Amino acid sequence: MANALNKMRLALREAGSEKETISRLIRWTELYLNFSRTDDPEKLDRPSVELFLTHLINEQHVSHDKQDEALEAIRVFHQAVHEQVPDWLNRLIEERRKTSAHNVLSYAEIRRLLAHIYGIQWLAATLIYGSGLRVRECLHLRVRDLDLESNQIAVRGAGDRIERWTPLPVNILETLNKHLEQMRQEHIHNIVQGRGLVSLPPTTATAQPRSARSWDWQFLFPQEPASNDPYIEDQPVQHLAPEVFRRSLEHAAVDAYIYRQISGASLRNSFAAHMAMRGISKEHIQQMLGIRKMAIGDDGNPEPLPIEGLHLPIEAPKEDITYI
Repeated sequence: MANALNKMRLALREAGSEKETISRLIRWTELYLNFSRTDDPEKLDRPSVELFLTHLINEQHVSHDKQDEALEAIRVFHQAVHEQVPDWLNRLIEERRKTSAHNVLSYAEIRRLLAHIYGIQWLAATLIYGSGLRVRECLHLRVRDLDLESNQIAVRGAGDRIERWTPLPVNILETLNKHLEQMRQEHIHNIVQGRGLVSLPPTTATAQPRSARSWDWQFLFPQEPASNDPYIEDQPVQHLAPEVFRRSLEHAAVDAYIYRQISGASLRNSFAAHMAMRGISKEHIQQMLGIRKMAIGDDGNPEPLPIEGLHLPIEAPKEDITYI
């Protein structure tokens, strides 16, 4: 290892790099080689770099800029020691450059952001990030769209047809189940009071009007009622307004010291980037995002992807999920 690092140091000096820069790049390279437990070029491949980056994010909580610096050190190492940069490393650097342009958050930033979101907005944000949903798709989710046995979420399109399945992170199941139980108890109470209506798609409202009081059709993220007066005329419950969620996200970003524009798209792009770092294929990621169509099963619906037990850096909220 010492000889390889000396070659790298000499190459950086010949390139006119400053002492501080050389010191930083050598330090990152040492960390990478120690983590990989080898400096054999045959064993230094893309998976080893991705594992190292994942380690920096999950264990060291390193920022995105520092991750890029570590990646640059690895590039310089290959150039100096092996006289060329492998194609897989060039592709990895280019992929990260593209995702950075789409405002991808690091794991540490995700944790900080979610720590400053409360109530059902927290659960909505975790599903957008943890499942790759669009804001509209997330807020339109109903109880029936959750498959808690296989940890999958059904995303529906026009005509109420399932367009795709996307994974449900297992480490939010406890919070999600508490939220569902609270909703169920509130729904029973509303039904007893002669209320409990929910807004339905036009075709369903015409063909199955009784579904408006069905538990399965209740929104996962209902909008808070404008009044608690039990004597007001019963109005169908709507889903949480997108502007309410967006304001919560913007305020949380400021409180988390993330001084750039953060939106639902930022969470969705972060999901895609972090899935790629975990070794999920580009095709599967595009299918989960709805960019590429999924295979259709015998029942005429898309087939769920074989992705089980998905864990992401999502921690429990600081307060109980409530919507009333």
